[in-house]
Amino acid sequence: MASIAPVLVSGILNGTLTTTSATVASDKTLTPEGFTKGGIATYRDLTAANALGATKMTMSLRPPTKEIRVYKASMKLSLPTLETVDPATGIFGPVLAYALEAHVDVLMHERSTSAERLVLLNTLASLFSTTIQASDGSPTGSVASPMVDAIKDLASPY
Repeated sequence: MASIAPVLVSGILNGTLTTTSATVASDKTLTPEGFTKGGIATYRDLTAANALGATKMTMSLRPPTKEIRVYKASMKLSLPTLETVDPATGIFGPVLAYALEAHVDVLMHERSTSAERLVLLNTLASLFSTTIQASDGSPTGSVASPMVDAIKDLASPY
């Protein structure tokens, strides 16, 4: 069980992430597929061997209304896992075993500035990081975000 500890966050990130590969900058490309009636944009990994197993992302931005004076940016990411069912059961080919999903909603008051929203974005991004490093490489600090361990190791934040 994790213990409660300070979490380092940063609202001044530069937007660059580093991969664990020396030769690959990204391992998936999510290609736009179109919009639904409700203004939801859909993106999918078109290189997946089976459409059922393709990584999928949806995004939308809801503008303020007369009653609710905030923008709402919503994102859903789905990473499906397929399994091949035993032919003895009579079901052939890959089927969806389960999907890992993330749902993110960001609420931004209509009076907020672009600079304030960038700080929110950077602070949120830093909660999914393990290290924050100054632009010249020093100092470097361990984030200690409980979010990383909760997702990676199913560890409780307390």
